[in-house]
Amino acid sequence: MMHRDLIRSLVLISPEIVAALTASVALIGAMLMKRSRGNEAFYIGIIGMIGALAATVILYERLTLDTAFYGMIAVDPFSLFFRIIAYTSILYVLLMSFNSRELKDTEGKWEFVAILSGFGIGMSMMASSMNLLMIYLSIELLSVMSYLLVSYTKGVRRSKEAGLKYIIYGSIASGFMLYGMSILYGISHSLNLREIALTFINSNYPPVTVYVATLFILAGFGFKIAMVPMHMWAPDVYEGAPTPITALLAVASKAAGFAVLLRFFYTAYISSVSMTQYYAQVSPIKWLTVIAIISAFTMTIGNIVAIPQNNIKRLLAYSSIAHAGYMLIGVSIISKAAIGSVLLYLAVYFFMNLGAFVVVMVVDNNLNSEDINSYSGLSQVAPGLSAAMAVFLFSLTGIPPFAGFIGKVVIFLSAIDKGLYWLVIIAVLNTVVSLYYYARVIKKMYLETAPADIQPIKVGILPALIIISLLIPTILFGIWWAPLQSFAHFSSFMY
Repeated sequence: MMHRDLIRSLVLISPEIVAALTASVALIGAMLMKRSRGNEAFYIGIIGMIGALAATVILYERLTLDTAFYGMIAVDPFSLFFRIIAYTSILYVLLMSFNSRELKDTEGKWEFVAILSGFGIGMSMMASSMNLLMIYLSIELLSVMSYLLVSYTKGVRRSKEAGLKYIIYGSIASGFMLYGMSILYGISHSLNLREIALTFINSNYPPVTVYVATLFILAGFGFKIAMVPMHMWAPDVYEGAPTPITALLAVASKAAGFAVLLRFFYTAYISSVSMTQYYAQVSPIKWLTVIAIISAFTMTIGNIVAIPQNNIKRLLAYSSIAHAGYMLIGVSIISKAAIGSVLLYLAVYFFMNLGAFVVVMVVDNNLNSEDINSYSGLSQVAPGLSAAMAVFLFSLTGIPPFAGFIGKVVIFLSAIDKGLYWLVIIAVLNTVVSLYYYARVIKKMYLETAPADIQPIKVGILPALIIISLLIPTILFGIWWAPLQSFAHFSSFMY
């Protein structure tokens, strides 16, 4: 019986096994081809991520709600949705790395692939963990891989500085989270999220104890999504990291943070009790209202501080903070419909934000600059690239008929259904503010004259294909969003 359970559990984590095998092959390659500057490692990584995606799709097709390893890991539509985001993100980062000026000629590409594979495993486990210990271990795995990736270009001072800042902030956030988890374990005597939920129903605890535990845990999760006030690391880290890694942090790491945040609060605090019971038995503090207030501050601070930025990566960092605020609207409701709206938003955010970073990488490769002023007259030397960037930025703003508009409409409607009119009004006003700094980049590209000495922009076949693959869904899902909405709604179901 135990042997059969082990086999079943291994099958259920087959995508992670494929990613682990990819990391193992990469480490062996690092030993055998230590001084190689070729791209063999990237090919191995791409094959591995395609294999992990294939295993995830197979699990999706044969899906039955289940758990692995005695209930520690959930296999459900929710976790499989984030596995797809994890391995697709890494696949895109590997493709970007072929043409990245910052990564193209660096040594240690085999180690780079191994670290990326570990990042994918960490993100998958964050979305799947039903156990406090597993949550902590998966977050730490993803965090350590992130620290290494941010400071990967060892010869670049700002990369090393960004890695150091990231480690310091991340260590403090992890300490907060672990302390909160220890309190939660102390009052519930369980590490399992479902058992913690049942303990809350059947027992009474001093409200201040639950309040402190939840506050510390929320701080740890908030760090991963760059939620105010745990956002201060993002601009420096985004600017200092190689652009493909910045894209990975902005898309995949943020998605992983929302995955663990949604599962933790929904499973441990909400799913087994009604809202009335939750507020009465778990804490007198209305946590969902607290998260709504944090959402308002996050989107407002992100958008306002983005306005004076002159570095395009810092601008997109503050933009990413603002988008975390929009997605926190769904977390503040945390119903099935609201979770589906957050997943829809994450999906469209994946396409438009990753696409913007690919354009940033191409411009940086050619002009060796991340300054917004370097985009002056870009439409005159690279009309296709400028048009793609304009679409991605308009979509990030939430202007129809692009996918970002649908993402915001769906999440705003879920808030209106719950009577959070004040939060929707703040979000709409913030959307107007965001148009200013996004339009500033578009103005530079289309309404200013290119410098006389500007060199022709060479996009390259692979970056062009990557941009097109992200541009099509950004436009398509703004016009025909029903399939994506259905997929997001289905993926909102948790074990």
